[in-house]
Amino acid sequence: MSYFTIIGICDTPEQAETIADTLYGHIVTIVDWHHNHPFKSEKLKGKPSPAELEIAKQYNLKWERCHDWLMVDIENIQETVTVYDNWIFLTSGETNAPPQPFDALMRALGAQVAVDSDTHPLGITIEAKIAQPQKIADQITTYIAQDGLAPCPWMVYIDGEKDPHADRWLSLEPAYLELTRQFRDVDNHPDLIPFKGKPDYNAKILAIMDKIFSEQSVLKFEDVAILDDMREACAIISNGVHSPDMPHHPATITIDGDTITLKHIAFAEIATGLPAFLAWLEAEGANDLRYELG
Repeated sequence: MSYFTIIGICDTPEQAETIADTLYGHIVTIVDWHHNHPFKSEKLKGKPSPAELEIAKQYNLKWERCHDWLMVDIENIQETVTVYDNWIFLTSGETNAPPQPFDALMRALGAQVAVDSDTHPLGITIEAKIAQPQKIADQITTYIAQDGLAPCPWMVYIDGEKDPHADRWLSLEPAYLELTRQFRDVDNHPDLIPFKGKPDYNAKILAIMDKIFSEQSVLKFEDVAILDDMREACAIISNGVHSPDMPHHPATITIDGDTITLKHIAFAEIATGLPAFLAWLEAEGANDLRYELG
């Protein structure tokens, strides 16, 4: 099971909004069909639903299978289609279905299309003029070099707008990072040595993690959960994070006077990560901000 995000690049923000509204309307139609025909939905066994086939007919598309990530309640698809400037993002839920034919549908509606996925994330090139480019470069370099175990100041700009509680989340981040480091290193805890290879090893790990958490007083469980979500939504993929089916992402940062250029920046969740990152750059004083795939 994996996720995909289809990116549509339009000529104007207005065109992006119009196409996004149309896409969302079609998605609602599919979700409604599954909701209104639960027994028929169960019997599809991977075949496309009548709602999907109707959309395929309307746009002359080849629709070969049911998109199971749309067999959900309507409230679960409210963030499926989002817009930032003249870019549209259509993000699936966890699924075995491919991006097709939603990529073709977006193309038929008039957008230029690219697909980002778990195993093949797209790189983004960003260029901006800013008063202190080295400060920005250092923050991003540190984050990437430490595999995300460093401050992520753009996490408070999800959806391109600053979170009203941004100061609180940023103040809690150092404690969160320290807790995360301890959790990541829990396998090396001396108390685990006698339990290695034994059936209760995992239970002992959980007990040690509970103890680590109880020994700090800054974070509540709900704080950790929210910070997990915020940082995951805005995460930049580390240069070292790749697998045989995931290409290496050699992100680079260059500075020329007051211009900073970031190449091949890849986000774990591009629909939330890219807008947050761009909004943070603007909040830091960036202007003449340009971004493109590549």
